[in-house]
Amino acid sequence: MKKMGRLEARENDGRTTALMKVLIYSSSMIQETEKIKSLCENLVPTEEYHCLNDLTLRLRRPGLDQAIALIIAANLPELTALVEQMELLSHLRLILVVPDDEGETIDKAHLLQPRYVSFMDTGFPEVEAVLLKMINRYSAGNNGFH
Repeated sequence: MKKMGRLEARENDGRTTALMKVLIYSSSMIQETEKIKSLCENLVPTEEYHCLNDLTLRLRRPGLDQAIALIIAANLPELTALVEQMELLSHLRLILVVPDDEGETIDKAHLLQPRYVSFMDTGFPEVEAVLLKMINRYSAGNNGFH
């Protein structure tokens, strides 16, 4: 039997439905990604993707109405590929980690309209804090993430 997380609900027919999810995308196995995933897993269902094609397939399926996406773009070409999927990302609450603070990188990052942008070289403590704040805001009953 699946363990019920804090942010899940049972429908009338007894099925478990996630009210919120966190999607994590990183094309490379980053130690911080695993740490962030373990932080989230105790609070909400978490899905992790390391291939852009897999993430794209997931984004095309339903069930992400209340989702937060943490996207870690390893380089400018990967960020460009993510911008090409902009329409699929537009309904998500997006936290974006980009490789550098160069003008072209920042311009592309803002096309995705993230809620928060961070940089690879600054570490992940702020990203963790923002993500946990968004999760806590939802769990406190503020479903709209205003």
